[in-house]
Amino acid sequence: MTLIKTFEEKISKWMNVRVPFELFDTVHKKRPFFLSIAYKESERGLVNILNGGVTSSRIIPANGYLLFAMLGDSKRGNGYSFLGIDEVPSDPEELSVTMDSDFDIVLKEAMGKYVSIAKERITEKNPEFYNLSSEPVVKHLENIENGPEMVLPSKIEIRKFERISKKFMDIPNVELSNITIDSLIMKRNFVNSEGTQIKTRNLRGRTFWRITIRNKDGALRELGGSFPYANSKGWTNTVSLESRIDAIGTHLEQLYEAPLLSAGEYPVVMHPSAFGTFMHEAIVGHLLSGRYISEKVANTFADKIGKRVMPPFLTVSVEPNLRGGYGSYKYDEEGVKSRDAVLVEDGVLKTYLLDRMSSHHLGLENNGHSRAEWVVEPMYEDVTRSLLPEPRVSNIRVKAKTDKTEKDLIKMMMNHCERKGFEFGLYIKSVSGNVTIKEGTFRMFPDEIWAIYPNGKRRLMAGAYIVAEPHTLLKEIKACNKNYRKTYGHCGADSGWVKTQETNPSAYFPAVNFQKITEKQLTDKLITP
Repeated sequence: MTLIKTFEEKISKWMNVRVPFELFDTVHKKRPFFLSIAYKESERGLVNILNGGVTSSRIIPANGYLLFAMLGDSKRGNGYSFLGIDEVPSDPEELSVTMDSDFDIVLKEAMGKYVSIAKERITEKNPEFYNLSSEPVVKHLENIENGPEMVLPSKIEIRKFERISKKFMDIPNVELSNITIDSLIMKRNFVNSEGTQIKTRNLRGRTFWRITIRNKDGALRELGGSFPYANSKGWTNTVSLESRIDAIGTHLEQLYEAPLLSAGEYPVVMHPSAFGTFMHEAIVGHLLSGRYISEKVANTFADKIGKRVMPPFLTVSVEPNLRGGYGSYKYDEEGVKSRDAVLVEDGVLKTYLLDRMSSHHLGLENNGHSRAEWVVEPMYEDVTRSLLPEPRVSNIRVKAKTDKTEKDLIKMMMNHCERKGFEFGLYIKSVSGNVTIKEGTFRMFPDEIWAIYPNGKRRLMAGAYIVAEPHTLLKEIKACNKNYRKTYGHCGADSGWVKTQETNPSAYFPAVNFQKITEKQLTDKLITP
């Protein structure tokens, strides 16, 4: 019997169970409203090279499932519960027994959630029950056992990376040189009580590198990058990294001497990587989450649909169907066909990132963005927490109506410096940032900060990060260029980490607030190489 058939029978069995609860000496019994099983198997190929030598090279298999249940009544709505378990039995009979035990827990907790909401509604108007958007039944069954196998780099290929890492170590003042090759094959079986059945297989990976130097004052600074791929031997393209060794060495020499940027307000041109990080972290990735908005966790863009939230020359979309996209997928974690969606059109907010619960609650059309890569996440020691899929980004695309080049943006910045008396403007690159969901405060940590002077001279700076409120910084966008570049990343949230891709132009901001980072200055090493 196939896993899909086993899970189908399991759901049919538990949909007929009546869960009891007692109220005013009367025992009430409720059947489940909705059930789903997401079973996943993964193989992760991981090779780590540190300071010119391999520290680990292995394939890590894993499996697990997420059970989800809704229970209540058709008029008011439901309570829900979920449970993720990994390292489950691979034997179908043992797996069936484990699932029965866990479904018993999940259904009872869903009833408890329903009763808890009903209790709160005695004294408060705000607590709401949960429901799902209506979606078509899907049957999409790939042959997930066929496809590229997980393969680790050969000894010859690993030696290439060791050679590159060793060359990095030969650069003056380098303390650490790390290269990691990380590949993941994910196989998913999904079944729900509405009849949807899905089997998918996905392979994604990346090679990323990180170099740590000790600067002239004894502080540690880092430089790094990554190369994503979507095939079984994507790591073989080492040419781009190998060809950049001399340029990286020059950059590290500048980083060694780079002074700290003083805190304050500066005019800025953001490289597409930085503008993509800003659009992702400060807006699309979290603050446009339908779940956060429906649960009143995020308020920055609540009640803003139909209103202008950014300059009229900008349009922002998410494209999970993008062929070969690092964040692409065919069906989301709720079995809904992925849908490309325009979130902001000509500066006007059109919709949010949505899953079945948030789209029903907000009265908006679901765009199939329920995501979670795995079923649990480690917390400490042997303790894990279950990961419930939620609205997440996929591939973000920012389009700008403009005929400007990046040189035009820098010229605009230099003219502003001359008018306002700034000694220099800043050109930044960045692939990391975060946002506090409730307050909406955004932070971005530049990988590179270049001071550009009126005479054209450029100087690398360090030790500063951006802090801003999204609405304030959105109003500061004065122009973008017509050339686009892609960046790739991994976005973290309550549902774990998911793969993302951004395609963006550069952007010019007349005023961006920077805070200074206090670097820890280390004493000299007792033994030097």
